[in-house]
Amino acid sequence: MKILFFITGFRQLKEYEYQAFFLKRCSLINILADVYIHCNNPEISERIVTAYQNLPIKNKRLLITTKNEGFKMGAVEALADNFHLFAEYDYVIHCHPDVFLVNEQPFVEMLMNNLSTPDSFLVSYSSPNDPTFFSVDLLIFKPKMLKTNIFLDELYTWKEIPEHWLSHILKKNEISYKIVQRFPDNYWHPRRIDMLGFWHEHELERIEDYIKKNS
Repeated sequence: MKILFFITGFRQLKEYEYQAFFLKRCSLINILADVYIHCNNPEISERIVTAYQNLPIKNKRLLITTKNEGFKMGAVEALADNFHLFAEYDYVIHCHPDVFLVNEQPFVEMLMNNLSTPDSFLVSYSSPNDPTFFSVDLLIFKPKMLKTNIFLDELYTWKEIPEHWLSHILKKNEISYKIVQRFPDNYWHPRRIDMLGFWHEHELERIEDYIKKNS
């Protein structure tokens, strides 16, 4: 099983720096995964470059572009523009810099259990009252099962949020997907480590406190 972490974001600095701490604790991921960081920022901070260099994963890339800084659909656009890089992977995991893998075991087990299933996407809810809200902050798909670059579909005409775009596009194109539960109540609030072992935290003081206690 070969997987790619595709991390998109252009403002987060500390988050990129903290990624190295968590990834160094993931022995399986360091064997199975490559990591690409995608930044659409005309002025890339040296701190992002340093953070990239400190990532423990051997095969990594830093992708820099000035295209559409701050674009609401920027994460989808990044996936569309780099779709040609994904062909060799069994899984691509798109996430944002503030999504940290704290416990790799349940995540790797979930990937292994779904490797041979016919589902092209593994998606999750984070809004319990909205069945069309498919999370984009942690999006998992199997590029080998996609015949076309699905991320281009309605990319520049979509007016709503990316989460609604995802559910709409999958259903429109009749692409098979599976709902993977991250939270018992399908709700991210309060922010906490989810059932897959990820922690999407906006209050970085909590991350810093965790790192201090576990260093």
